[in-house]
Formats: sequence, structure tokens, C-alpha cells
Amino acid sequence: MIAEVTDRDLGRIREFLETHVETSLFLLSNLAELGHRLTGHLNSGNYRYIEENGEIQAVFCLTRRGNILAQSAGRADFAAAILQSCEREPIQIQGVVAEWMIADAIWKLLCANLRFHPTFTSKETLFSLELSNASLNPLAAKTVRPLIPEDFADWLKLNNGYLVEEGLPAQGTAAQRQAQFVEQSTAGLWWGVFENERLAATVALNATHDTIGQVGGVYTVPGERRKGLARRAMQLLINDSINRHNLHKLILFTGEHSVAARELYKNLGFTTIGHFALLFGDWDK
Repeated sequence: MIAEVTDRDLGRIREFLETHVETSLFLLSNLAELGHRLTGHLNSGNYRYIEENGEIQAVFCLTRRGNILAQSAGRADFAAAILQSCEREPIQIQGVVAEWMIADAIWKLLCANLRFHPTFTSKETLFSLELSNASLNPLAAKTVRPLIPEDFADWLKLNNGYLVEEGLPAQGTAAQRQAQFVEQSTAGLWWGVFENERLAATVALNATHDTIGQVGGVYTVPGERRKGLARRAMQLLINDSINRHNLHKLILFTGEHSVAARELYKNLGFTTIGHFALLFGDWDK
């Protein structure tokens, strides 16, 4: 049975998602920040759940971005029901961002529609770091620092370069992207490394829940790679995650073939714990 999440369901929904927290951070973070109903925010969505014998088996939503977020505890047999439910939303589906098993099953059904064409597909390796095991590092404040709202123009140029290089969609209008960056940077969730006063590398916390944070936005401009800039940014993120945000664990994911990124994360103490999916596409006009 598929049902809309109501206020009285929230405790059960959180309990289910927290049982699978490493692959539920987008759902948990958006739920805490934006609630369980679709609003004008890009990350909002109408939360639904699947129940069997009185027990929640899956939670999902279609965000205003057009991304299906789903958690089904490894069960792929719910894919058709989740996709059909999301197809009834007034938003066109553009991607699936979820634990690998359910995401892959939904994606195969979505791609069976001849009008839909994949533009970016990645099976991501999921990493975890217990911050009690992390080392704090002294950093040069003039070259690496938290980003602030006034950094938007520099951030936008760098982020656009990242999206083009990876083949990822720039979801949302320019105004929506700026509003989200201002919101996140005000909360101290973006960090950058500057070379000759130019923003050259970034990292971010793109979702948080309780004492767990999810790392994203890790990017270095092509001309500044192999200089350790991403490592410096990650070190400051780890420091601030402990001292400013009071986090106990970090989660991140990167493409299976991203050798340099995988080595960086392993050297920082991250260990592999599973797989995640970033799957995006577009429709015939």
C-alpha cells in the first residue's frame, strides 16, 4: 500500500530512514528542513511510503528538481510502484538519486520509455568517516576558508564548469541556485580554496541529519589539479564538521572510476560501505 506521509506518520518515517541513514541523508535532511510536502524549494517533495503488514518498507518523493529520492532497504521490487506514483506528480522526472539497488531498478523502467534519454549515469562508491578517528589539521586561513554569500559569482563560475565537465544538469533557475547557495553558505556549509585570489576548489556539506553530514561539491578547476587543493578543503570541512557543526560521522560518494578521488578519501580515513546512484536524463521535446 502506498500512502501520503502525514504529520502523524513522521516518527515512523524518520525511524525507518534512520535505520538506513547512510543512504537516506537527502530524504532525512530535506524532511527536517522543508517538511513532507512540495513547496517552491528545489529540494521539496511530496513524501510517500509503502507499507506491508503494518510495517514501512520504503519511503520516497519526487523533488521539485525532478529527482526521485528513495529508500527501500535494498528491495528492488518496489521500483514500478514508486515510479508510477512519481509519474502522477506535476513535475517531470529528470533523475534518480538513491541507494543503488532501488535506483537501478527504477532507472531501467524509466529508460524503457523511448522518449526518455540518459544524460548522466554513475554507480557511486559510498564512503564513511567516523570523526572520532579523524585528525584535525592546522590550515592557512588566507587560502582556504568557508565561503560566504558574496562568493556567489566565483562559486557559480566554478560550479558551472563542474557541471559541464561531468555532464550533469544545472537544475533550477539562476535565482533558485543563488538562493540555495546563499542559504547554504550562510549556514557554513561550503568551503573553498583560493589560488591568487581565484576560487580554485570547493567542498560542501549537501545534507545533514542529527550528527551525520554528507559531503558533496568536491571539485578543483582543471588548471589547479594535483596540488593538494581538494585535500586542504576537505581538511577544513572535517575540522569545521567537528568544531562548528558538532558532527560525528561524514558520508560521501564518488564515481567507481574516479581513482584520484577514491585515493584522496581513503588517505583521509574514509572507508567504503556500499553504493549509491546518480542517474539523470532528459525527455524528447
